[in-house]
Amino acid sequence: MRVTTLLLILPLLLLSNSSNAKPFELDTYDDNFKKTEIGLTYSKLNQLTSKCLIDKGWLDMDVDLKSGVSTRQRGFNESQDTFVGLVATVPLFSGKELDRERDKLIARKRTATDDIAGMIENIEKVLHDRRMIDIYKIMESRSRTRVKSGVIGLSEQVDIMEKLSSLRKEVITFTAQIGGKYTAILNGCKDGKDKRYLQDYMDDELEKLKIKF
Repeated sequence: MRVTTLLLILPLLLLSNSSNAKPFELDTYDDNFKKTEIGLTYSKLNQLTSKCLIDKGWLDMDVDLKSGVSTRQRGFNESQDTFVGLVATVPLFSGKELDRERDKLIARKRTATDDIAGMIENIEKVLHDRRMIDIYKIMESRSRTRVKSGVIGLSEQVDIMEKLSSLRKEVITFTAQIGGKYTAILNGCKDGKDKRYLQDYMDDELEKLKIKF
């Protein structure tokens, strides 16, 4: 009789505990997305970079100015007898030379746009991996509890740990690629205030995203 009573009570206790247990909830991908929205935009970055890359080298002509003063005494008064001459020597460029310079500028701009696109793409990859890491860390904690309780085997927790390790390696790789694009963009710019504006913009946005390289 006592054994039968215990067998009847045990299932009731298990059901009571399971009903009182708090259901497991996992943040959605969108919930994690709202935590880190990228503020660095292609249009703004391209605008600042284009302004920084504008190369007027083919218009930066070395103008040589020479002046001279001569006087003649041929019956004129003093104000009419003095002449001031100003001669400007300007180098000439052929049409082919100008075309080559324009082609070089276009190539630099094309390279810059590729670097900008690559930089933003890698930033998005870093943010994506960070969101997934947050999700998997919660799953890892839950899996650890399930393994400890004997509900499941150790393989589930190991699989999650391997996924986390892979995501962290990707974050390191993508962050290094961001640093490469960052350097390439700045190296293509002339020194001056436009380059400083560009660098400050990138630095501020990367700092908000906590991306360091």
